[in-house]
Amino acid sequence: MYHYRKTYKRYKNIPKTQECPFCLPAKQADRVNKQGQYSLIIENIVAYDLWEGLPVLEHLLLIPKRHVKNLGDLTELEAAEIMKIVSQYQTRGYNIYSRSYKSLMGSVEHQHTHLIKTDNTKRAKALFFINNPRFLKKYLAL
Repeated sequence: MYHYRKTYKRYKNIPKTQECPFCLPAKQADRVNKQGQYSLIIENIVAYDLWEGLPVLEHLLLIPKRHVKNLGDLTELEAAEIMKIVSQYQTRGYNIYSRSYKSLMGSVEHQHTHLIKTDNTKRAKALFFINNPRFLKKYLAL
């Protein structure tokens, strides 16, 4: 529950601007985990507590450096690099997730793919959606 409060507070304190937050390199510099020629991986500032009822150990975002709304807008070179990275992370046990830019649940219209590593030893007993489904109150089996 503490993680939920801390994450929700951080999310609410993010200044909402008209500029794309993923297109501002200065804002991403301290969060860059890995960088390719056409994409970068950053830690998600609003990490999920749970994914598919499992506690999240690590939540990263794979972001094309060029502003695109869809995977279909990528060049062949950009798409090849992103698919290579996705396959590497999936092989290491990460869940791969991406929303449509038209999704009501999306928060940024710059294409990004979630790379989510979960703890497969614990499972939530119950899930309750609170205000925004990205923030979950969780009850884990002890």
